[in-house]
Amino acid sequence: MKLISIEEQAQEAVAFYKKHYHLSDREVLLAMATKLTEEQGELAEQLLAHLKLQRQEKFSHTNKQRLTEEFGDVLSSPSSLKQPVSTSAKRSSTQTRNMTDSGSLQVGKQRRGLS
Repeated sequence: MKLISIEEQAQEAVAFYKKHYHLSDREVLLAMATKLTEEQGELAEQLLAHLKLQRQEKFSHTNKQRLTEEFGDVLSSPSSLKQPVSTSAKRSSTQTRNMTDSGSLQVGKQRRGLS
């Protein structure tokens, strides 16, 4: 999935919540944050079943296709969070990359005693 298609999917999700539930940007942000948490839980459940660390009845509901779908859902959900606050995914990833390249993240970790 290309980054632009993830952004388009996020725009559609935000538009759906606004249209069908008449939510404000703030409420959409909360809904999308909740959706991200839900998707992470579904991915965790699939991973546990895949590793046979889940209850026996859950094993039959897992396969590589479902696991791949859940990874995709988790990867696309953060884009929905940025829609209500008008943030560009490209700008966000570039800013993070620049911070990493410049060592800003490393300096912050050193200050907090994490490295």
